[in-house]
Amino acid sequence: MRVASSDLRRDLDSLPADIDTIVFVGLGTEWLVPAMVERYSTADADALVAVRTVNEAVKRVHDGIVSTGLDRTGIVTVAGPEIVDRAALEAALSDPPDSIIDPAAAVAAYGGRVLPFPIRPRD
Repeated sequence: MRVASSDLRRDLDSLPADIDTIVFVGLGTEWLVPAMVERYSTADADALVAVRTVNEAVKRVHDGIVSTGLDRTGIVTVAGPEIVDRAALEAALSDPPDSIIDPAAAVAAYGGRVLPFPIRPRD
């Protein structure tokens, strides 16, 4: 999920002070939220993001020529939802870039601990 940092800051400021965890949900991913909330509640993390293993071929291009395939071990795509600790996100936004950001990525860039929540397509 990507959002303008200024919009995210404004939205955070409008939340009641007693909300300490924020769930960002993309269209069609709401079915993941209950299991993610359960996992997050026991995790030692500032954020939890739904991820999918990269299955597509990934190649390196050198001097305009496709040269070699890359090892995809450990490469994932973030699929959403994202569950983020409010205090960690507020700290990450204390001096954000004036741009479009990903909330969990901002927390990670600020030094927060972001864990993956591996998912598979629904059967």
